[in-house]
Amino acid sequence: MTKYVEVILPGSIDKPFTYAVSDCLDVSIGTCVIVPFGKYNREQEAYVTGIVEKPEFKLKQIRKLSDDNLIPIDLMQIAVWMADKYYTTLTSCLKAILPAGIKKIKKIKEVILTEVTNVDKVELNKEQRQIVESILKNSKNSKKPILIHGVTGSGKTEVYMEIIEYCIGNGKEAIVLVPEIALTPQTVSRFKKRFGDVLGATHSRLSAGERKALWHAAKNGQIKVMIGPRSAIFTPFDNIGAIILDEEHEHTYKSEQSPKYDAREVAIKRADSHNALVIMASATPSIESYYFAKNGEYHLEVLEKRVNNTPPEINVVDMRLELMKGNTSIFSKELEVAIKNNLENNFQTILFLNRRGYSTFVSCRNCGYTLKCDNCDINFTYHKYTDSLLCHYCGKADKTPENCPVCASKYIRYFGIGTQRVENELKELFPDAEIFRADLDTTTKKNSHEKIFNEFKNTKNGILVGTQMIAKGLDFPRVTVVGIISADISLGAGDYRSAEQTFSLLTQVSGRAGRAEHKGRVFIQTYNPEHYSIVHAKDANYENFYKEEILLRKARNYPPYSHIFVILLSSEDERHLIQSIFKFNQILKFYASKRDIFEILGPAPASLSKINNRFRQKIIIKCKLEENLKNFVLFTLQKASYEIKNISVSISHNPHIVP
Repeated sequence: MTKYVEVILPGSIDKPFTYAVSDCLDVSIGTCVIVPFGKYNREQEAYVTGIVEKPEFKLKQIRKLSDDNLIPIDLMQIAVWMADKYYTTLTSCLKAILPAGIKKIKKIKEVILTEVTNVDKVELNKEQRQIVESILKNSKNSKKPILIHGVTGSGKTEVYMEIIEYCIGNGKEAIVLVPEIALTPQTVSRFKKRFGDVLGATHSRLSAGERKALWHAAKNGQIKVMIGPRSAIFTPFDNIGAIILDEEHEHTYKSEQSPKYDAREVAIKRADSHNALVIMASATPSIESYYFAKNGEYHLEVLEKRVNNTPPEINVVDMRLELMKGNTSIFSKELEVAIKNNLENNFQTILFLNRRGYSTFVSCRNCGYTLKCDNCDINFTYHKYTDSLLCHYCGKADKTPENCPVCASKYIRYFGIGTQRVENELKELFPDAEIFRADLDTTTKKNSHEKIFNEFKNTKNGILVGTQMIAKGLDFPRVTVVGIISADISLGAGDYRSAEQTFSLLTQVSGRAGRAEHKGRVFIQTYNPEHYSIVHAKDANYENFYKEEILLRKARNYPPYSHIFVILLSSEDERHLIQSIFKFNQILKFYASKRDIFEILGPAPASLSKINNRFRQKIIIKCKLEENLKNFVLFTLQKASYEIKNISVSISHNPHIVP
């Protein structure tokens, strides 16, 4: 008997098409088929999204099944849910779920599957054992998401692996999500030793072929555990027992490209269809997650002690006092002495600065003009190793002028600091030291991260300088000193999450010190030592930081007390953009006045007001009810479609970084 199905074509318009299916073809929701499409009936791949009744008009017929055969039904359901949840197209959701140009691969490449190794179980300590037992006990009665608040070095990874071992023993699979910057060879190696050839690891540095091979390996049951960044949430397992999100506070779990999904929300939705555990963990949980845990929506578990039971000694250094003493160096005297002692005693040092380059901006001391990228209206960063100015947003490079473009003076000078300058000044202070730098400039080649970290690990007393990529996922037992060069950078982000991001970064970086038997010391250099994020980071007291931050969120009506939508409009024509956004704002306020539940902020320039020759303006809308807010935004955008013609529109729900 002939069936009739709706299909969607990835890469085509977001509209389902109806086809007839002969009774010799076995199709169901998720089946990949080959259909004739368009005027010339070219063959294209499509995915079945629904079974329908026979329509009255004549239909084309599906020609055959594709080699890919099937998207698991739960992933097709996830795609449909995402399209509605994140107000986007089903085709964009399918693109996010599927590896690009996925084809049948008969042989799995050895490069991505781990070799069989001897398993190390590892004896859990009392606190870890209690957490595992509590999670497994509670999982029988409730499938609430579980939040583990565990201090840095408390052994959260060992808890994950015990839960995964339990899942595998019960014939189930597990997904482990890790922020891309924490997906280091060290991290993968620990899982490799435990799970051997049932582990797959995916990351952005894999080729398209390697990602396709992993997809099929998971779909065919050749691997049971997948570790990777947010996209690993779409691993085609059919019997998931646990989904684990390490460093759950990380903003990289929220996609900034369409579909703008949050991997935490997708994990909870996907786990629901598998009756699986969702475990989120962090030393510095996101304010929202901790709020949900405090209010009973999540189940809270706490790891209070480091495995070695010796938290690092944290010192806050007031750099204003250093200036008053005549010290104009990047390094405070305390930090300089600590590095010197480490070198003499064969211990290692990590120096963190969340800004690459040599100088953060180049300016004229005569007239004050700052050299900017004319594509983006953003300060150029000076890179000494290429002797050039570089825009970190569009990539434009330029030469440093000998004279100021405005006043023609010769007083062009470099201000601010980046990781390259830190490296250079270290070489002047400690010419015999082995110094390594890990940032976007030094890690562009494949496996360059691994090379740098391995070389550093194998030194007696090396110094590692880096950005966020050294803040987490690294465990060097001989690192006893950590220096945070400028703790104030993220406080100046102009974002409602800036205090949270600062506290989190300081806590995570501090956790790299003293992870073995040697006592660790941390030096936080700042011009704002009284700020509550720095005060509580010094005491490693998340609970007290949360109490202050949650009161501010409530007073300002920010998440978790409301939902926010950011509407970003951009155009190459600045005048047209400003006129359009003000007209759109009038429409928003007109409809908002009918229901007193919306708060509208703006319009205002985006924090990056011009990128790649496009000007950017934003409006922020707040509301306590998510569905009401989403419907209001979509409705007003439709009403304002004429006013915002020839304008690019991007909307984000609860973005982790407000544009």
